[in-house]
Amino acid sequence: MRAKKVDENQSEIVAEFRRLGWGVEITSSFGCGWPDLFVARVYTADDGTCSWEYHLVEIKSKTGKYTKAQEGFMHKFPGLAITVRSIEDVKELFG
Repeated sequence: MRAKKVDENQSEIVAEFRRLGWGVEITSSFGCGWPDLFVARVYTADDGTCSWEYHLVEIKSKTGKYTKAQEGFMHKFPGLAITVRSIEDVKELFG
């Protein structure tokens, strides 16, 4: 099996998620079309109760396209993963 290519913009996108307070796990090595990142954050209300928000994130370059495996994942699990192409996307969607 061929090693997955790391997107050129991955490090800056991961850094932006972390700057915004998200925990980040790099999941691109899972294969079979699995998205590049799992991101999560926890919110604690004044009464001490917690809420969680989490997403699967696929990183693409400005012109990057899905592989056949990624298309299959997105078709099988619609809406589960979000695609970002820049730190501006991260700020807009998750900031």
